[in-house]
Amino acid sequence: MEVFTYFARWDRALFLLLGLVVYLVPALLAFTKGHPNRRGIFALNLLTGWSVIGWALALVWSLPGKGATEGE
Repeated sequence: MEVFTYFARWDRALFLLLGLVVYLVPALLAFTKGHPNRRGIFALNLLTGWSVIGWALALVWSLPGKGATEGE
């Protein structure tokens, strides 16, 4: 009988953590850059990030717009 559960093994836990970080890249970018809509980006990423389209939309939204400057 295996003592460890599925997520208790180091290799699987590391893989799960890496996947979670990649999944939350748009939200992490928005929060680190201080995006004014960071909560909306996080909600979009959390709720629709499982689909490639939702994740891509959150990623594009988290990036600065064309011609955006540091002070705006």
